[in-house]
Amino acid sequence: NGDSAGEYIVLEGSDSHKSLKDDDEEYAAAKEYNRAYMKYSKADLTDDEIYAEVCDWIDVENYLDYMSFNMYISNYDWPGGNYRCFRYYAAEGEEYGTGEKDGRWRFLMHDADTGFATYAKAEDAADRNDIYQVLSPSGKRYSALLGGLLKREDCRTYFVNKMLEYRDGALSYESVCETLDIMCEERDTEFPYFLEHLRELKKEGAEIWASTGNTDASIKKIKEFAKIRGDYVTRYMEDFFGIELE
Repeated sequence: NGDSAGEYIVLEGSDSHKSLKDDDEEYAAAKEYNRAYMKYSKADLTDDEIYAEVCDWIDVENYLDYMSFNMYISNYDWPGGNYRCFRYYAAEGEEYGTGEKDGRWRFLMHDADTGFATYAKAEDAADRNDIYQVLSPSGKRYSALLGGLLKREDCRTYFVNKMLEYRDGALSYESVCETLDIMCEERDTEFPYFLEHLRELKKEGAEIWASTGNTDASIKKIKEFAKIRGDYVTRYMEDFFGIELE
């Protein structure tokens, strides 16, 4: 019905990249979160009273879902960066509700483009021991809060079962291939027009990375990663937690 306008990804506006200190409410919320994080990262979370405080502060199951997903896909530009969380603040005179309106912090996927072997060989990424890197105090990307939570048997059991659920479900080789194939089928008709649109926008001396070849190569790597990642994750959890898994 007309000229292609290209394909676009909806991103945050430029005003979202301003300093936190330019927004009093955001700054206060970040300070509140960081103070609590530092407190509970150093606490003994096997103490049920302290753990109850943590459960009032964050949605623990959401946190474990979020952490395990990023570790499974080997998102190595995280959790030191690309970390997003939110909570609901009740208005004056309003009572907190249930679900996302209960006032607890919850966590969001953000900028996970380094996952799924996007910038590495599939074998190298699948072999990356994110279990050790994120959970061991000597790991490159150690998360003290997660490490503390997983000293609890209930949290450790939930975390391991969630990783196995990803392995056998949404992040299994079959599921990843099916999802990618559906996405590609929906996109492929438009993609050549998008590339032509990019060429028209290209500035002199600029380089266009996107191409059919690069896209196909990336999809192939994601599938290769998904095919072998589960075996590595299973073995790393067995070694780290001293357990046997199917």
